[in-house]
Amino acid sequence: MNYITWLYFLKEKKNNTLTFLYGLSLRTNNDTSHTREHTTKINKQQNIVVYTTISDSTLVKNAKLDFSIFIKEKQYQSDILDIKNTILVSKEIDKEVPSSILELPLYTTTFYTQDIHNYIENHSIEKLNPILKKLSNLSAQDFTGNYLRRIGCYEIGEAQDWVENRNSVFELGQNLDKENNKREYFFEKKEGYFNDSYLIHLIVYNRDNEILFDTINRNFSFFKKIL
Repeated sequence: MNYITWLYFLKEKKNNTLTFLYGLSLRTNNDTSHTREHTTKINKQQNIVVYTTISDSTLVKNAKLDFSIFIKEKQYQSDILDIKNTILVSKEIDKEVPSSILELPLYTTTFYTQDIHNYIENHSIEKLNPILKKLSNLSAQDFTGNYLRRIGCYEIGEAQDWVENRNSVFELGQNLDKENNKREYFFEKKEGYFNDSYLIHLIVYNRDNEILFDTINRNFSFFKKIL
């Protein structure tokens, strides 16, 4: 069984340092090895770097999170300060329980680290807010709200076995209007799934890998966006 892992780091351009913000690994039936790196700008001095990886291992190694497994060019480890087992459910069920990346109960093992908290102690809330907003946007987790308690954490999630095998419940498509140089992106639920609740995260990039459009939609029957 492989894992798909998302890792989010704060990168300071001045000294090229990385600070771990958040990570999540979920079991996957996909047996294709894959690593992707994407950088998103926060301001002139800071970026968030996202690593997406499919592999047969997690980060946990000898009471540490070993990021060098995925980030080959940098030897980077964090001490694990605490471990908790949690159940994440949709925020529509309980406002005090963080919403998960999946709109269904997700059993997780959460590993707490100190790295970002050292950064927080030395910076004002005004400098932290743009980081949290961008992280929320990229991860689909609300780090400006309840999920702030997970900042600096790495989670290993155990989703239900049927999640990956379920038939697609929506149609994704686009229509190109060449005359007006516009594209219409649309999502439409398929018949028989109108009462199900799902989350769609649409990110549109240009050829320079810059984000043109970024939106998260949930609980819809039909969604359309023209760019």
